[in-house]
Amino acid sequence: MLAASSDAQRRRCPRGRFEAFPSASFRAMVYAGTRGLKEWAKREGVHYVTAYRWFREGKLPVPARRVGRLILVDPAATEPTHTGVTVVYARVSSADRRADLDGQVARVTGWATG
Repeated sequence: MLAASSDAQRRRCPRGRFEAFPSASFRAMVYAGTRGLKEWAKREGVHYVTAYRWFREGKLPVPARRVGRLILVDPAATEPTHTGVTVVYARVSSADRRADLDGQVARVTGWATG
């Protein structure tokens, strides 16, 4: 039987033993701003089993840590980063409208680069 500390609560396990678990304030401190592996995988468009395999193999592209049975992804790593190339495609219907092309390219480029 575990002794209950001031910041832990006690709960009875199915086998009749008592188990201490952290208080709500401790859980809030540990899990603050973190995202679970399954949520991260869904957001990134990867199946969660693939993300778990990457975590086990050490190939996960973001920092993550195991807390009990949870795998928490670092909150700073979950923010989207825009490091890539943006390609803009514009066209006009005929050679007569060639003058409109420059304005169209400017509008689409302004929208794409935000």
